Amino acid sequence: MNWMAQFIILFLSLLFSIISYGKAFVLSFEQNVKQNLPQQEYFARRPDLPEENLEDQDEPEANWPEKQDIPESEFGWDQDLPEEVSPEFYIPEEEIRRKFLQMGESLRQAGLDVFTEERLEQEAEYRISWLKEIAVFFPELAELYSEPDYLSLLSNEGIGTYDENWNWHPLSQSVYAFSCQSYNSPKMYTEFLRGVESISDGEFSLTHIQENQEEVDFYQSSGSQILTFRYNDHPYYFRSRYMGAWMDCSIIDFMNQVFAKEGNPKRLWCTGDGAQGYIVFYNTEEWAENFEEITGIPLNSSYLLNAKRVARKN
Repeated sequence: MNWMAQFIILFLSLLFSIISYGKAFVLSFEQNVKQNLPQQEYFARRPDLPEENLEDQDEPEANWPEKQDIPESEFGWDQDLPEEVSPEFYIPEEEIRRKFLQMGESLRQAGLDVFTEERLEQEAEYRISWLKEIAVFFPELAELYSEPDYLSLLSNEGIGTYDENWNWHPLSQSVYAFSCQSYNSPKMYTEFLRGVESISDGEFSLTHIQENQEEVDFYQSSGSQILTFRYNDHPYYFRSRYMGAWMDCSIIDFMNQVFAKEGNPKRLWCTGDGAQGYIVFYNTEEWAENFEEITGIPLNSSYLLNAKRVARKN
């Protein structure tokens, strides 16, 4: 008998032993369960057994809940809310609608005509529906986000979108918003320039955009990421401080230096979005002062000065 035949015989013997021991273990476990559980409970777990095997006929059978077809709600919860459950937080619907319309009027007064009355009505209804969804399970969170605010409205307008290939595209011609943490660090400054160009109203072009990471130390998250581009066909060069997925937001200051050198009277005006990003406008200093007076939102043409001011406040 060769070694292959011996191996096959040994393997089949081992397999037979495993099956035998496994079957014995299952039978022993089931017998132990049957002995230790009350008989009613045991047969309730074994619905395949006939009912006459139950000793105590006066004991009610296990009352299992029937499966219900529960539709998925608008915001993707797995189930609708039970009727007896109500939000602990009162949602001031009329006040929310009024404040959204008031914000829209102020933004239009500041020249941002994209925030029409119809759009603000839709924004208000969406916020109310969203608050109703989360208030049942997270009333504290609902209370936190119940107050309409300019920053979230402006961020949603300017944040842009990614396509199926994770290429970013701007969606607004009025405001640009971005997160300082990028999911595409080799192209984060390219996305920034595209966002700036989208709100320029065609007053300038940014072309030949390239980013170079040859001077980056990826292990230490240090070094420099080099950005080159052309402003109206004039070449410019920005050496950013590499910080991994985080942008060197001093590019805002750099672009304003480019505008000044090119004789452009307008600047990038920025404000924090309340989280880890910035909201950016492109306009004159007079416009920025008027915007701040109308909305109460402070704008700054320097990221560096704005960051220092926020740090002092904190």
